[in-house]
Amino acid sequence: MSATFFSQLAGLGHYVPSNVIDNHYLENHFHLEPGWIEKRTGIKTRRWVGENESLVDIAEKAGVVAIQNADISQQEIGLLILATSTPDHLLPPTAPLLAHRLGLSHACAFDLSAACSGFLNAFMIADSFVRTQNKSALIIAANILSRRINLSEYHSAILFGDAAGAMIIKPTLDQTKGLLGSHFLSDGNHYNLISISAGGNKKPFAPDIPLNEYKMKMHDGPAIFSHAVKMMTQCSSLAMMQANLSSSDIQHFIPHQANSRMAESTAKKLGIPMEKMISIVEKYGNSSAAGIPLALSITHQIKPFSNGEKILLTTAGAGMTAGAMIWSI
Repeated sequence: MSATFFSQLAGLGHYVPSNVIDNHYLENHFHLEPGWIEKRTGIKTRRWVGENESLVDIAEKAGVVAIQNADISQQEIGLLILATSTPDHLLPPTAPLLAHRLGLSHACAFDLSAACSGFLNAFMIADSFVRTQNKSALIIAANILSRRINLSEYHSAILFGDAAGAMIIKPTLDQTKGLLGSHFLSDGNHYNLISISAGGNKKPFAPDIPLNEYKMKMHDGPAIFSHAVKMMTQCSSLAMMQANLSSSDIQHFIPHQANSRMAESTAKKLGIPMEKMISIVEKYGNSSAAGIPLALSITHQIKPFSNGEKILLTTAGAGMTAGAMIWSI
């Protein structure tokens, strides 16, 4: 009889640019009252890349750290998924170049575009790969959102930052490790709440299209907030039900790092105490799919997760899409 494999955490890594953008700069730019941004979002600073930094550059830096921390060879990694909404090129995909730069000569590599839900979607696929192929997988979520925001309107410009987070999972025979429960869903009825209207096949690049149409736009902030909280709460509740766990069994709660109010509202609806919630949004803003692995890596760097701890991860993003996973360390 063949062995049954499970997944376990092997390594984490992250990278954030050195260029810190504080609220004072943005509040001056948009003529907002001092303290306006922090009061509404919980964000104080965010990082934006330098002029010469590319998506593959920041993803590589996070991946290198994760590989070093995992204490495995590149030859053991059979899969690389790059979760990003801001690739360096429309074609070719960025992941094959990233795999080359990381020395992953034996790995399947592809981009995954799922906005803020990208990391958890990639995590779900990678977990299946590890358990069925008995090989390790590297998931990197990276975004350069500073080049997609519209500095003529504040709704998105005050929120977003640039970052990369990476995770390696590897096979194990220990059935207490890895994925305990998950749930994913989508709601295309709210498809256009967050969008970039031009640049795709529906409205291809053209010289007469205003530049702002190639930038991100948030069409209804309260609706985005409401649907995101509802979907994250639903996915998290169903993931806990699948795992036969309650909120009291969760040691760490890492929601989508969008803004503090959204995270706190979701935690309250799930009955999870604030002291269990991990949030980095104050210092790093919203880096979309990169937010959760960034939070994981920073937290683990400060105080490593302990054997047997259970982490609830949940996210929601443009589309609308959402998901939740419970992971046992």
